[in-house]
Amino acid sequence: MLKKIASLGNWEWDMQTNELSWSDEIYNIFGQDKKSLEINYNVFLELIYKEDREYVKDSISQAVSLKNKYDIIHRIVHPKNGIIHVREIGSIIFDNNQLPIKNDRNSSRYNKKL
Repeated sequence: MLKKIASLGNWEWDMQTNELSWSDEIYNIFGQDKKSLEINYNVFLELIYKEDREYVKDSISQAVSLKNKYDIIHRIVHPKNGIIHVREIGSIIFDNNQLPIKNDRNSSRYNKKL
């Protein structure tokens, strides 16, 4: 309930299968219907505002390279609300061979004026 009030959701990206697992609130933030959207990383990228896609991909790549967390703000095109800002805080999980296997994220609507 608190996550819904705060418009905060969490999700996970399996970097080996390219599959995403979204909480209900992530579907709400992105304005998507859980029953009709088969989500994966490529679909996620399509939901990001076109001019922000490379920034998001580069931020994740840098986090993988540096084995670090990331904290970014980017735009999405919400089907009902138009362009909105989303803040994502994520961390990369590595296996025993130091290969990236999972990306855990928290996302929220970012209401501060930029």
